[in-house]
Amino acid sequence: MESTSQGPMPCGSFSHVGTFETILQRLCRAHDLTLEHNRPTDDIVFHSLDIRVVAIYGSEDHPIGAERRFRLHMTDDKACTLAPVSVDTKRYASRLQRWRVRQWVRRLDG
Repeated sequence: MESTSQGPMPCGSFSHVGTFETILQRLCRAHDLTLEHNRPTDDIVFHSLDIRVVAIYGSEDHPIGAERRFRLHMTDDKACTLAPVSVDTKRYASRLQRWRVRQWVRRLDG
């Protein structure tokens, strides 16, 4: 799992984390996996990619989160394609869900 910390951002702004291809490449470098045409060269098969976002906004003291899963599919022409598993992004805003978001952050800090 990799994190990107952006720090405080102006109201209404956004941060571009890169393309899915660059995210996949960054993850593989972090885990010493070699890619060729966005496919691992070993016997490893990608199944899914989860994107998680953690944010604290306004006067809130507790983080909120969001998560979306994408299915990765290896095509016959040696390409890797992805498609969202659902049309919705899962939001983590309730008290229990915010606790889960804090656990994400603790695992990254650990």
